[in-house]
Amino acid sequence: MKVKKIFPDWLIGLFLTLLFFFMTFTGKFDFTDAIERKVFDFRAGIAAPEQRNQDIELVVITDEDLS
Repeated sequence: MKVKKIFPDWLIGLFLTLLFFFMTFTGKFDFTDAIERKVFDFRAGIAAPEQRNQDIELVVITDEDLS
C-alpha cells in the first residue's frame, strides 16, 4: 500500500530545523535540561564511593543566621 505524502520531505526537515533553532536560542520548550540533570545525577551516583567520608559535613546558612 502506498502512503500519500502531504508535505515534501525537505519541508518537514526545514520545519524541524527551524523548531530546534528556536528552542536552542530562546530557551523555550527546553526538554534537554531535565534530561541532562537526570543523567548527571545518575552518573554521579555511579561514580560516588560506597562509603561516605565522615570528615565532610553539610552546613546550611540561612538569612537569619547572617542577620
